Amino acid sequence: MKHFTLFIALLSISPAVLAQTIRGSVCDAQSRSPLNGASIQQKNTSSGSLSGASGNFELQLDNQASLVLIIRYLGYQSKEIDLQGYDLSRTIEICLEPIRFKGEEVVVQAIRAGAGSAVTHSNMDRSQIEERNTGRDLPFLLQSLPSVITTSDAGAGIGYTGMRIRGVDQARINVTINGIPLNDPESHEVFWVNMPDFASSVETVQIQRGVGTSTNGSAAFGASVNIQTKAVSDQPYGSVTTALGSFNTRRVNAQLGTGLLEGMWSLDGRLSTTQSDGYIDRAFSDLNSWFVTGARSGKRSLLKMNVFSGKERTYQAWNGVPEDMLNTNRRYNEFTYDNQTDNYRQTHVQLHYTAELHPRANLHTALHYTRGSGFYEEYRQDDRLSRYGIGDITLEGQTISRTDLIRRRWLDNHFYGTIGSIELEASKTLDLTIGGAFNIYDNDHFGEVIWARFAGNSTIRQRYYDNNGYKKDGSGFLKASYAISSSLELFGDLQFRRIWYDFLGLDNDGTPLDQRVDYSFFNPKAGINVQINSFSRAYLGVGISQKEPTRKEFTESSPNSRPQAERLHNLEMGWRLNQEDLSLGISAYWMDYLNQLIPTGQINDVGSYTRMNVKDSYRIGLELDAQWQVYSQLRLGGSMAMSRNRIPHLTEYVDVYQGFDWIGQKVISWKNRPISFSPSIVAGSMIQFDPAKDIRFTIDSRFVDRQYLDNTGVRSRSLNPYAQIDLSTSYRFNIPGFGRHVHLQSSILNLMNTLYESNGYTFGWIQDEERLSYNYYYPQAGRHFLVQLGIQF
Repeated sequence: MKHFTLFIALLSISPAVLAQTIRGSVCDAQSRSPLNGASIQQKNTSSGSLSGASGNFELQLDNQASLVLIIRYLGYQSKEIDLQGYDLSRTIEICLEPIRFKGEEVVVQAIRAGAGSAVTHSNMDRSQIEERNTGRDLPFLLQSLPSVITTSDAGAGIGYTGMRIRGVDQARINVTINGIPLNDPESHEVFWVNMPDFASSVETVQIQRGVGTSTNGSAAFGASVNIQTKAVSDQPYGSVTTALGSFNTRRVNAQLGTGLLEGMWSLDGRLSTTQSDGYIDRAFSDLNSWFVTGARSGKRSLLKMNVFSGKERTYQAWNGVPEDMLNTNRRYNEFTYDNQTDNYRQTHVQLHYTAELHPRANLHTALHYTRGSGFYEEYRQDDRLSRYGIGDITLEGQTISRTDLIRRRWLDNHFYGTIGSIELEASKTLDLTIGGAFNIYDNDHFGEVIWARFAGNSTIRQRYYDNNGYKKDGSGFLKASYAISSSLELFGDLQFRRIWYDFLGLDNDGTPLDQRVDYSFFNPKAGINVQINSFSRAYLGVGISQKEPTRKEFTESSPNSRPQAERLHNLEMGWRLNQEDLSLGISAYWMDYLNQLIPTGQINDVGSYTRMNVKDSYRIGLELDAQWQVYSQLRLGGSMAMSRNRIPHLTEYVDVYQGFDWIGQKVISWKNRPISFSPSIVAGSMIQFDPAKDIRFTIDSRFVDRQYLDNTGVRSRSLNPYAQIDLSTSYRFNIPGFGRHVHLQSSILNLMNTLYESNGYTFGWIQDEERLSYNYYYPQAGRHFLVQLGIQF
């Protein structure tokens, strides 16, 4: 009740008189197609809006100012409209004339799903990103989209963060930036901590659920995320943003853009720094990043270079909190060494060239290079000298085989390659896209002992392991869209992918690694789209995706025990309604896995506990999402995903001990078990209320059902269901002579102070015929806040 009273009190400070609201749409003057993301600004005021996917917009007018609108969209002539004489109770249509080749769209067009494709997808545009961006990592900005679950090691959304989509982990989600792969080619993971405040440089994000359309890089094995960075701005701009929050969170962000110089040249940049102590004890993050874009925009071409870099230093919270500490000290961190840190820098260089070869043909090519280097440092107590290539030490007649030491484990890598595509309108009914990529990853792994209490005859920074992974990844695809009629369209997508992977040297336990593996994958997809009427459509799509094992599955196995590649068969069907005030989507899916890799506890022939193939497993589900503009000041939204995720036949291997002696493994058979970390229900809702011009209140809520830490479905090894509510406020205003716009945002996160855990792991054994297990969890922060002030010049 007290939270509701607080909310009403906040509303009471709003002006009583509401500004007049107009509605309109923005379109291309030649094709009459809607323009998504056009800027609509009331002249000499801070009142502005952006057009949505259907080109529609709403704008609250300042009746004390001039009734003139300025409409801008990249690649189109800006337009001013005097509203005097217009009937403002009716929808206003505004059409813009194109002035320049729309190269930004071509950069991502080849791998994105269009409105008429047979792919289940969601989009988030720049205005939605800005509304949610208070410095937390990008996954937390996407958690309002269907089937998305987020987690944070430090507990507050800054530092090591991750997400799952439909229960699919981050290593199986393909992520690209402007079409260039982001996933680590060896672990297949995406380390968002290496890209602090990256959301500030993002224009749009598209999430494709299921196998999606063919993309570049690692396999989309359940979902893909395509990120487009900020487009070239026609107008010069500058902004400074600063934020403060709980856990000593601080963020400063400065951005600057020249606009178009001489009608073609532009330069944009961002500099950011973020620090946070984290919710978990000592789980601090010290993050810095920058982003620079230079572009030459021609009438039929775009040449653009993006260079961005992130540097992170984080105190480790990787191990989580033991289950017996949750009730007494949820913020417990078992690490106490003062420099138990992860240190890494990653720099990306992208050179894009896009051209209109013909009114019906567009070309996009890109070269890229990513440089990554860093280490994590850790203190080891009473560790074996033999693990580090150091012989036993005899001191005063006593043999010493163990010692306290500090070690660093390094990665030093280079990732480079090229991508390209041609989009061709072959006829009035046939569109073709031909694309491909070739990438090389060269990664050195090595470890050093930088201090030891007893070091024998070892030398400083002596490497106790040193190995190299060298991976080449080539792929090509052909996509075709054929319109049988004005309401019926067929879609086909064929991809071939080839992988060559060599790893040489000694692993961190001294095991020789010299191996080579090759894979060839053919991934076909097809679909049908039916335009039922002008505002609704239905689709049906099928596809196959195949994925190679990660580096760990290779290095911790022999050729005899090496796991097989995974295979996914995917069926997607859905219906979508888009009206002026209402957007509604319903989709159903079936994801059938062959040889999915999961941890079973089995020890392989080299003595490692790696993931093993399970022959059959599946996911079947239903997703719903809706957005409803109830009236000009009130918008409601939400999503719900209901799924069944099962392994029909599971064989579990459990270590058996008699006293302290290991006597082997017990084999346990299970039937119809739930897939780990795959909740049956994921739901969210949004209430957005604009009580007056430039004032907005937003309430976001999320519910995540029970998640199991392993695949046995045992309740004692699970994450409890949780619900969470966030309250955000936004106020835009002008200070004469100080800045063009001032934007004040505040968020009370986890408003109801829910105690919950978003991630964890478990291990178990049989001790003297008794089954035992122990769980570790990653608690998330209770009620906390973030306040942000942004000034645009």
